[in-house]
Amino acid sequence: YLTTYFSAQLRTFVQINVVQVEQLPYDEFIRSIPKMTILNIFEAEPLEGRLVLEVHPNVAFAMVDRMLGGSGNSSQRTGSLTEIETIVMERIFSRALDSLQEAWKTVMDITPRMEALETNPQFMQIVSPNETIALISLSTKIGDMTGMINLCLPHVVIEPIMSKLSVHHWFISQKKTKAPEEE
Repeated sequence: YLTTYFSAQLRTFVQINVVQVEQLPYDEFIRSIPKMTILNIFEAEPLEGRLVLEVHPNVAFAMVDRMLGGSGNSSQRTGSLTEIETIVMERIFSRALDSLQEAWKTVMDITPRMEALETNPQFMQIVSPNETIALISLSTKIGDMTGMINLCLPHVVIEPIMSKLSVHHWFISQKKTKAPEEE
């Protein structure tokens, strides 16, 4: 869903692949990301708590460059975001959360809502440092720029729906939704 959304918004081919899904402490996740990165903090009601979509600066700045009429091959940047860049990124990523809503439909209906955009991981404390998280790492390529997008799902947020995330649950729910004539 993200590939389609970003390709349409940026009017260029965007390639996104799941690289890894792992379980680790929140503190380890924070230490593993760059000092300057794009952290999209959001809620996904009815789930309680906050989640994070972390976007490597290479990817984020390539997106902003494309949205503002460039080729998407912006050079490596450092420093803080301008107000315009911040607004453009907030809009890009708040709409990207619609893709998350669509992807989760088979599990449950969620309503993701952007809460904040942060650039320094040290200022983001969504759960305690030793809390377990699920980390979904997505390799992202826009033109010649590559980088990672990481989706951080704290265990305390997804714990109430863990039973719905099993393959066994999906097979049972698939059988229940079939019409009698299909069986």
